[in-house]
Amino acid sequence: MMWRQKKTVLLLGSVFGIYMAFAFVNPWEGNITLAELVLQLSGSRGAFSLGCSLPELMRYVLRMIPCYVVIMILGNSLYSHFCTASIYVFSRCTNRLKWYGQTALSLLGDVCLFEILFTGTVILVTMVRYKIIFSPGGFLLLGYHILIYVMWIFTWVLLMNLCAMKTGSGTAFMVIMGILAVCTASLSLVHKMEVEEVSKDTIERFLSFNPVAHTILGWHGGAFAQAELAGNRYSMNLWVSAAVLFLFCLAVLLAGGALVQRHELLTEDIELGAA
Repeated sequence: MMWRQKKTVLLLGSVFGIYMAFAFVNPWEGNITLAELVLQLSGSRGAFSLGCSLPELMRYVLRMIPCYVVIMILGNSLYSHFCTASIYVFSRCTNRLKWYGQTALSLLGDVCLFEILFTGTVILVTMVRYKIIFSPGGFLLLGYHILIYVMWIFTWVLLMNLCAMKTGSGTAFMVIMGILAVCTASLSLVHKMEVEEVSKDTIERFLSFNPVAHTILGWHGGAFAQAELAGNRYSMNLWVSAAVLFLFCLAVLLAGGALVQRHELLTEDIELGAA
């Protein structure tokens, strides 16, 4: 089961990496900097940061399809393992937190595997098509990009699994994907704020409360890649975004530990709605 899941992750990383390289990595000239490539992976269009008009947000949704597919596929793995292993494991081992930690760590490994393979495939395919100009700032931005996307995908995957334990897999899928859709759609309010000439600081504070906004590097500035982020639309802090996503992930992990220890889960049939 676990090896089959890893093979699926490997396939997704490779296929979506090729898809992204051809569909979204498009330099204006015959070469592209590594920093610009990373920015395009997080929503920018060429050298321009992502905007909040409807067409641009639709393009961002298309860019995020690989992440959404991974969330959907892995979003049922821990829950399925819990359903099949719970009676056998928990009737012999009272340390549910140990089982939960090991399973969550395996899930995190799959997410890391996907993101590294996905990003690596994009870079390799782009190297064949164009000349990539590497720089220290570009590598730092690449590492940051991988880090925040691993945390972001893992958190939503884990949250979907935990929701499935409470409501069933079908309902959990609709709830989590619905939340992501609302978060993305709410970014359109920024366009209205810009039209009404709301201050940049107010817009950035508004964006800081949206978990989706923290994945868009084209809305960040400063920190360790000042030159690479100099022309971005906004100046959200890279460290703050990383901290927000880490705390979000930690909160979900702790909530999962509390949920897994509930003994009545062993006798509940969530999918059929019976006990």
